[in-house]
Amino acid sequence: MKQRLARAIVGAGVLLSLCAGAGAAEDWKVATDAGYAAFRENRLAEAEKNFKLGLALAEKEGAKAGITSNLGNLGVVYRQQGKQPQAREQFARMLQILEAGLGKDHPEVGNALTLVGETYLAEGKLAEAQPRLERAVTVLSKAGAGYQRNLALALNNLGTLRAHQNRFPEAAQAYRRALDINMNAAPQDPSTIRRWATPSIAWGACTRRSAATRKRRRHSSARSRSWRKRSGRITR
Repeated sequence: MKQRLARAIVGAGVLLSLCAGAGAAEDWKVATDAGYAAFRENRLAEAEKNFKLGLALAEKEGAKAGITSNLGNLGVVYRQQGKQPQAREQFARMLQILEAGLGKDHPEVGNALTLVGETYLAEGKLAEAQPRLERAVTVLSKAGAGYQRNLALALNNLGTLRAHQNRFPEAAQAYRRALDINMNAAPQDPSTIRRWATPSIAWGACTRRSAATRKRRRHSSARSRSWRKRSGRITR
């Protein structure tokens, strides 16, 4: 019944009633569920429409959970559409609300920081991404076991950032931590192995680049010492 109602909202574009009453407190949830149904079928325009409706209803009802949920949902839709600035705007607003309501060190704040940092990273804005992702890892590292996958995601993004910054040893370390967390969480789950194959490959690439960089530096240093010795600048 709930699914049919959701499809009716999506298909016909019927707005939910904004009047006060016993059912009004659930209206944002119905709109949000309709958004989820559309999103699962990759109907992003309809998902966006229903998440916006869910957000408006949640704001009218003063439902903070509905506000933050739909801000995050809209951010994900915009990100899927390649609209990174719009996605970041939603994630940043969600972050602000969560910080005010839960405190700066709450794990959900860490999740929101990951999302904001991720959008900056997708745009190549490394200086803006760095403090968000670093803080996300710090916050989520203090969280309980239920947030280990979230920590792994933050670490994976931090690893990608470090690789873009040519800080390969740090990138490899972040990727390795992310991979270890996920393999420990579900060591026999094939989907986990597939999902984390790319970070694993990236970790290996960063390790090789780091080793190659150290080798070049040693070789360059040896050549420099040899030249200085021949020129009489060093005696050993």
